[in-house]
Amino acid sequence: MASNDLKMSIKEIRDKIDINSESWKYIKETNCYAYALGLDIPCDLINDHAYEPGTISNTNKFYEDELWHLNYNRFMYCLYSDLYNLGIEFKEVAPTTKIECNEWKIALYTEFLSYPGETILDFHFLRESKEGLWYHKIGWEDGPTNIDINNKIITNLDNCFLGDYEYQKCLCLKLKKE
Repeated sequence: MASNDLKMSIKEIRDKIDINSESWKYIKETNCYAYALGLDIPCDLINDHAYEPGTISNTNKFYEDELWHLNYNRFMYCLYSDLYNLGIEFKEVAPTTKIECNEWKIALYTEFLSYPGETILDFHFLRESKEGLWYHKIGWEDGPTNIDINNKIITNLDNCFLGDYEYQKCLCLKLKKE
């Protein structure tokens, strides 16, 4: 299989999006990006690198070029391309923006290798629950949590501490009607 081949169709992937699930089944097979998108399916069922923005849309091959040499604008292009390909409408909003019942919010944090806006060292996503708490899945090991590094419940992104990660933006997502 070529590195950019998907084992599932975009429609099959899209049909698996579930942001209302109360539990997360595939802890070690998903990351924060999968959690933000509501895709509780093992990465390798899609592509070994499916949960690296740009893989689903085939706009970037982080695993070949190494994500850690990607600038912020290119990263955002890859993220937006994935959302577009999955049929997810998106718009930038304030973290406190009220949303409709068929929408959800995600927050993007990045860690920069160089100056902010330049080379990304890593990324991290959070997703807001219906109750207004922010949850995130730390890497490939732990399940979703609403606790930051300081053991504080994440209710406000302004007070959320995630180490070297800096808040970048909040997006409102909505599945387009088919």
